[in-house]
Amino acid sequence: MRTHPESGRKALWLNTRSEVELVNYEDQAGNALIQKLREHLLKLEFRYEHQWEEGDIVFWDNQVTLHSRQPFPSDQRRLLKRISLAGGRPF
Repeated sequence: MRTHPESGRKALWLNTRSEVELVNYEDQAGNALIQKLREHLLKLEFRYEHQWEEGDIVFWDNQVTLHSRQPFPSDQRRLLKRISLAGGRPF
């Protein structure tokens, strides 16, 4: 769990592709819980999929967002820029 430094809201911070170990859990029970949490994170109700149009810009709060992309045609051009703003680290 993380606490967002600005909103104070709790957020589940669990990457779907990283190895995770739960302290004080037996391996089998910990793995089962991690799997359930990952399934919860990937529910469609939490997903936003942008329907791109030329000129679109999308921003997200990287402190509490699990993001990825879908495949796209190789002839489509993409321009990505990363912007980092000052702020506190989540705790």
